[in-house]
Amino acid sequence: VAKVCQNARLEWLPLETIAYNNCQGLNKVCFDLDAGGELIAWDITALGLPTASLPFEQGQLQQHMEIKNIWLERGLLNASDQRLMSGPIGLANHRCTATMVLASGSEMTRDKRDLALSLARDVVTHHAKEVFAGVTSPHPRVVVMRALSSLVEPTQNLFRAVWAAWRTGLWEIKNAPPRIWSM
Repeated sequence: VAKVCQNARLEWLPLETIAYNNCQGLNKVCFDLDAGGELIAWDITALGLPTASLPFEQGQLQQHMEIKNIWLERGLLNASDQRLMSGPIGLANHRCTATMVLASGSEMTRDKRDLALSLARDVVTHHAKEVFAGVTSPHPRVVVMRALSSLVEPTQNLFRAVWAAWRTGLWEIKNAPPRIWSM
């Protein structure tokens, strides 16, 4: 559990998780936010390595992303479930799935949530050809964006652009990409 103290901010922006063929994986992250604490976090998952001809055909990945006492997302990606992996109401053959969250330990004002939604939606429109994405606010303390794409890179580009928009538009902090992104 990552604890975000009162009036602190945490950016949890890891590189993608790769679910290799035959894996039995668990990807779990949990955040606990005090009043006034804020978080921008994401989870980007590559299902196999499609450009290297190493598909995710067997195995499974359990995903768990939680904001304690506020929001929980759980999923089981079973590679042999063809309705999930290839069906039109599943992943529709997309091999990158991702979730991005803006969360607060206190209820966000309606104006702040609307601004977060607007900033993200503006960015999504510029990436619509490569990434299927949507953003919503399921709770007064959470804004969630979900995305699907064929490859990781278009989703990474989208999430980095939304991160930059939220960082400058909501937190009034200059964009300074983490050094790990330059690897």
